[in-house]
Amino acid sequence: MILRLISTYFRPHSAMLALICVLLLPSFASGADRCGSLDRIIVALRLTRALYPELKGKELSTSFSLGYPSGGPTSFPTDARTLGIKFDKPEWHPPKKNGTSGETKEFTRVQNAFPGLPIFLDFDFIDDAVDRDTVCRPVKFMNSTEGKRMEEARKVINAHPEWSDAQMLKAARQYGLRYGPEKKAAILQLVLSKKLDIFYGPLRIKKIQFEIYGNLTKCKSCTFADLRWYIDAEEVGTPRMLNIVVESFGGKIVSLAEWRNRR
Repeated sequence: MILRLISTYFRPHSAMLALICVLLLPSFASGADRCGSLDRIIVALRLTRALYPELKGKELSTSFSLGYPSGGPTSFPTDARTLGIKFDKPEWHPPKKNGTSGETKEFTRVQNAFPGLPIFLDFDFIDDAVDRDTVCRPVKFMNSTEGKRMEEARKVINAHPEWSDAQMLKAARQYGLRYGPEKKAAILQLVLSKKLDIFYGPLRIKKIQFEIYGNLTKCKSCTFADLRWYIDAEEVGTPRMLNIVVESFGGKIVSLAEWRNRR
């Protein structure tokens, strides 16, 4: 299925819109032996589709920029070594059945279907461990959009450093935490369902851990609440490891980072 992307920034250029749609056709070989800017954009969009299947088939406003840590304004020219993508609610009015344009019930429904928008995603394709080699897989990925429930739960927990782990978890569940420390099997199944091996090769899970507040010190005026899963996976047949971070409210992968296992 094609992920249809409507970009308010590229609206005057219909050829660009058509190109973006074509890039996501499943017939494109993701394992190509060349890795230019266009290839990396394709990989970034394919990874987005794998991690967030709920975006498939939806009309969304989409814009591109230099990714973190490069920064840069929206639609800044980029060669996609680092790439930022913003998905937001559509800002166009689809045509009515009689051919005229205007707001419809369907448009309103789509506008209200994604309360978590906008989503800000960053991709880094530079492998610093190999003399800053540019590769065709994101060596770093980050979703910097924090959900409202996670934000509210952290705020409450940070205000009570005296609470026990059980008290912190109880508070988090009141705000909608679904994947607590007892949901290890569910988290593993969720991660495996994303088929990350398409991008990183066969993976072997080495470690999985839920962090309520991680290694941070609990104190007044501190920001210590974490509430995320951390998974270390070996990229089989390579010296590389992949760190996967999953938020515990919606069960979404919010970070991927490669590192070298020097043992």
